[in-house]
Amino acid sequence: REYHPDKTLPYLLPCDEQESERLLLQHYVIRYALGSNVIAPIDTSVTGQVLDCGCGPGTWVMEMATEYENLDFYGFDISPMYPSAIHPKNAHFSMGNILDPEIPFCSDSFVLVHQRNMLLGLTQDAWPGVVQDMYRCVLPGGQGWLQLSEVD
Repeated sequence: REYHPDKTLPYLLPCDEQESERLLLQHYVIRYALGSNVIAPIDTSVTGQVLDCGCGPGTWVMEMATEYENLDFYGFDISPMYPSAIHPKNAHFSMGNILDPEIPFCSDSFVLVHQRNMLLGLTQDAWPGVVQDMYRCVLPGGQGWLQLSEVD
C-alpha cells in the first residue's frame, strides 16, 4: 500500500488506487444514506463557487459539477488522487494541506464549503482551527453554508 510521504501528517489511511476505489464506494453509500450529496439548503439556481476540503479522488466534486453546471467546484486535498485531465469544465482541483495556517482560498467567497470523513486526517487539537479557516471562506450574512459530515 502507498501512504503519504510526509510522515508528520496525522492521516493514517493509504493514498493509492485501492483507497480511491474504497472512497468511491463510500461516497455512493453516504449519498444513498443521506438521499443527496448536499444537506445544506444552498440555492443551486444561482452562480457561485463551492469548495470541497479533503476531496480525495474528487467523486463528490465531479458529481456535483455535473449536476450543477452553473456553480464552480473546487476540490482541495493533500494527495493528488483527484482527476488531473478529464473532469467537467466547472470542476477544479488543487493540492494543499488543510492544516496549513490558512487554506489558499479567498475569504467570504463560497456558497458552500464541504468536508466529510476527515476524522482520521485531523488531530483533536487541529479541528477548531480547520473549521474556523473553512468558515472564513463561506459567504457572509447567511448567503453560504459550511457542511461537515462524519460517519461513525
